[in-house]
Amino acid sequence: MLKQSEIIVRFQTLVSGMDDCCGQYELLLLKIQALQGELHIGTVNFSLDCINHQIASSFSRERERERERERERGRERERDKYVADL
Repeated sequence: MLKQSEIIVRFQTLVSGMDDCCGQYELLLLKIQALQGELHIGTVNFSLDCINHQIASSFSRERERERERERERGRERERDKYVADL
């Protein structure tokens, strides 16, 4: 049969081990939350990069269309000038 002092020591050891496990669990939860935050920020940044790329592509296409319209207007002016000179 165990003495009362031995029971108390074993109980304290178990409680200490349980406290260590709780501490590790809380630390792991904090790490998980930090990683989730980084993942969310990374996802948002990736989404913003995609949106910015789409906007830039759209502006680029619109600039190219405007240049083509300018070239067409120039050709029309040249045609009109040529016809007027006849």
